[in-house]
This record gives sequence, structure tokens and C-alpha cells, in this order.
Amino acid sequence: MQNTNSPRCNVNPVLHRLILASRVVEKGDSAAGLMITNDALLASVKLLASDLDGTLLDPHHKPAAGTFEAIAEYQKAGGAFAVCTGRDLGSARGVLKGLDIDAMPGVYLNGTTVKGKGGEMLRNLTLPPELLQRMVDWGREHRDKASILFVEGDAHYVMDRSEEYALFMHKHLLDPDPVEVKGGWASPEIPTKVNMMRVICSPEDMDTIKPQVAACVKGLANYAQSLPTTIDIMAPGTNKAAGLHVLLEALQLSMAEVCAIGDSENDLEMLQSVRVACAMGNAALLTSPYFFLILYCRSLQRPFFESAEAEIG
Repeated sequence: MQNTNSPRCNVNPVLHRLILASRVVEKGDSAAGLMITNDALLASVKLLASDLDGTLLDPHHKPAAGTFEAIAEYQKAGGAFAVCTGRDLGSARGVLKGLDIDAMPGVYLNGTTVKGKGGEMLRNLTLPPELLQRMVDWGREHRDKASILFVEGDAHYVMDRSEEYALFMHKHLLDPDPVEVKGGWASPEIPTKVNMMRVICSPEDMDTIKPQVAACVKGLANYAQSLPTTIDIMAPGTNKAAGLHVLLEALQLSMAEVCAIGDSENDLEMLQSVRVACAMGNAALLTSPYFFLILYCRSLQRPFFESAEAEIG
């Protein structure tokens, strides 16, 4: 990445307040890309798709003051806003109090469930029983290092609430308080309509745990690391980009009309799929050639949707 003079955003209101930069590089035919102005590129953006944790939300899982007002202003001007998150709808609702996400389109559980602009369900995938049993068998052998969590709709389940990481998502991410699976590890009655699983462990153990999870899910599911502690396991072919595609079909929009913003591995496909892709300054993805706008607003302690310094790569 090469640093520019990082000029401030001062172009016309609403959409440009949301996108935050004076110049961006558009993905084009040339290797270097084409440098164009915000007015030219952003004129085509009709939907802003935003990740939550690490993007719209700060490390305490709260939006900066003024964020909801900026979103409302954007919507009032005719733009569409969609949450695209690894959280389920209930979890997202809990951390976005003050924003009526039930009345907005959204992609949840990394594309597993998709809601239309009227709240209608457009997609609701589940994991195969074979995979659930395989992960329970793996979890039984590794329960000293990791916990597994089932997400079924807005309900969360764990095998043993006393495990070190069983309540991690509830305590630190404000997810629903998980219920213990009936029968526990001895003879578990695994939920039958699981939308997504999570494997949660210490960040120090992630390099060991992640390859094992990858081997377990191979051929049966997709996976992505959404947090330093957490691996999300979804149905085959599922990611935020796939979920966003379902949503765009319903909205009669294309990826060329979307600006997507994210910061983690589970945002990767989504950021690669849209015309305008923005990675947060706290992103683990900064080495990717796909991201041409880097936002530093988290460290600036300003509303997410205000002008911020941009580094163009």
C-alpha cells in the first residue's frame, strides 16, 4: 500500500459522508487500477452493505454517536442500507438498539439467512446432520481447548456451559445466553435445524484449532474466521457474498451498485465481489489487492459515517 496525502472528504452530502474519501481506486482492467473521483464512482452506489463488529461497531460493540443519524439521512435521500454480519438477527438487533433493522434488508450468519427490505425471509440454510455429529465428536476430544456452539434461528446452544469458552460470545459479543444441549457430551440431542456452528477458542490456540476444523468440514461446509477467537461454520457455498447476491436479486440491484465495508476474513468474498470495497483500518485484510479504500475512523473516535483519512493502494 502506498500512502497518499490522505485528504479529507468534503464532497456533496449524504452518500459521500457515508463513503468517506476524496479519491478511490476503482477495480479496472489495468493492474494499477483507474484513479477517479468520488462523484464518478459513487454515483452508481445504491446500497451500502456494512459488517458490524470491527466495522460499524467499536471494540465495545457499540456504534459511535451520530452513526444511526447518518444512516437515516442516507436512507431518506433514497439510498438503501443493509447489515451484513456473522451475527443472527436477534443478536444484531441487540447491539443495534435505535436502528430498526427489522425494517431493513440484511444478510445474517455470514449469508446463511437473508431478509428482504420488508422483513421477508429470502434464504434460510441449515447444516447437514453428518457435519453436526462430526463436529460434536471433534469437540468432545478437544473440549479442553475449544467450545462448539450451535445457532438455530435466534437460539444458541452449547454442549457444556461450564467450559471456558462456552459463554464467550454471550459475555463478550452480547449474543444470546446459550442453552445447554440436552444430554450434554454423554448423549447429546443435537438441534436439528442448525443454521451455523461456531468453534471458540483462545487466540493463542487458533493456529492449531483452525486446520483441524477445516479438515472436519471439508466437503460438507464452508468456514471463516470472524474473530481472533471464533471460527464460523456455514452450509456449503455460503458466505456474505452469496447472501448479498440473493438480497440484490430481490432488490433488483447488481454488485456494481454496492459499496461494501468490512474488516475480517468472513468479509473477504463480499469485498471482492462489489465494485466499491472498503476495508477498515483495523482490518486483517490490508494486504489484499482488492481493497482500494482503507478507513481509519475507528481510531479517530468519530461516527463511522463521517469523513476519515484514507490510504489508497
